[in-house]
Amino acid sequence: ITRLLEEETLDARRTAILKFGGPLLHGLSDPGPGFKEWREKQQDRLTARLAAAAVIVLEADTRYGISSTEGLRTLCDRAVSIDPQNRQLRIAVAKAFARTGNHDRSERALTEDGFSARDPEAASLVRRISASRAHASVITRLVDETMRTKIPRVALLKPRSNCDTTSARPANHSGAARS
Repeated sequence: ITRLLEEETLDARRTAILKFGGPLLHGLSDPGPGFKEWREKQQDRLTARLAAAAVIVLEADTRYGISSTEGLRTLCDRAVSIDPQNRQLRIAVAKAFARTGNHDRSERALTEDGFSARDPEAASLVRRISASRAHASVITRLVDETMRTKIPRVALLKPRSNCDTTSARPANHSGAARS
C-alpha cells in the first residue's frame, strides 16, 4: 500500500484503497523497546495518507464519472473502513454518493454512528441532501405529469408549415455549393 501511495496517481491510489484490509502494520511486532510507539506513529501516518488518497479518488471518480455504481459503493465502503471517524473522509464519501444521485447512501454515510450529530458541517450537509432529495422528487413529479398530457409526441416534433426548415441543414463551411 505504501508503494502505491508513493506513485501519487489516481489508479495507484484507488488500488491502495481497494487493497486495504484492516489496520495498517497490524501483526507486526518486535519485543524491542520503543517499537510499539514507532508502529503506532507509522500506523497513524499511513492511515492519514490513505484517507487523504481516498478523498482525492472519490472526488475525481464521481466528478468525472469514472466509477461505476458498484465500484463506487465498494470504494466508499473500503474508504470508510480506513478511518471511520475521519471527518473529511466521511464527508467525501457522502458527497460522492450525492454527486451520483444516491441520496440515501449519502445521508447514511453522515448519520451512521451519530456522526452528523457531532459535526456541524455534516449536519448541514444532511440538510442539503434532504432538500436536494425533496427538490428532485418535485421535478420527477412534474416530468411525470407533463408526460401524461394529451399532446401527441409526434406533434411536438413535427415542424410547422410556415417555418423555414432550411436552417436545420448543416452549415457549409467550405464555401462551395452543396448539392
